[in-house]
Amino acid sequence: MSQILKHFLTSSMQSLLELKTIKADGKFHAFDGVNNATTGYYQVATSNQEGSFTIDYFNGKYEGVATITFNLRNMEVSSCH
Repeated sequence: MSQILKHFLTSSMQSLLELKTIKADGKFHAFDGVNNATTGYYQVATSNQEGSFTIDYFNGKYEGVATITFNLRNMEVSSCH
C-alpha cells in the first residue's frame, strides 16, 4: 500500500508542477495529469489570493483525490538591494 500512496502523492504533485499556465479568473479549468493516472481542475480568484486545485487519481483498482486550497491574506514582495 505504501507504493500506491507514494505514486498517488508523486503523481499529484507532478500534475501541479507541470501546469503551463494558471488563469486567475474565478472559473474552473480542467487539466490533464502527467501520466495516465491523474486528471484534475482548478479555480483561482481574480484577486490571486484564494483558490483550489483538485487532482483525481485512478490507477488500476485504486482511486483517490487530492484537494489543495489556499487563501493568502497579506501578500508582500521583498525587495532586493
